[in-house]
Amino acid sequence: MAWNRLGGRDGIAPVRRPPELDPMASRLAADYRPRVEALGSALDVWANSTQVGVEILGTGQRHLARKVRYAYRVIMLGRTMPLRSLEEVDRTLRATLDAWIAQAAPSASS
Repeated sequence: MAWNRLGGRDGIAPVRRPPELDPMASRLAADYRPRVEALGSALDVWANSTQVGVEILGTGQRHLARKVRYAYRVIMLGRTMPLRSLEEVDRTLRATLDAWIAQAAPSASS
């Protein structure tokens, strides 16, 4: 098979991202970026056709990198097979970020 101008093989459609993926990643970033920045760190949220991830770059030992796979890419078929819903991915990443914020926040007794 030859490659077509859309990046896929002739007769096979290229892999596409779910339309709700970018809004979900944007909401996640908007909800958590201010809290992470208040702790002196930076939050990056990224997404591709199979995974969504968060990365926190902070000072000292307060770093975090977590990715959640929501689909598996089947290259020969030119499509993805879903593994979990984007709602489940969103809940998982929010729980991860909440745990990081709770651990990174200065305690009231300090």
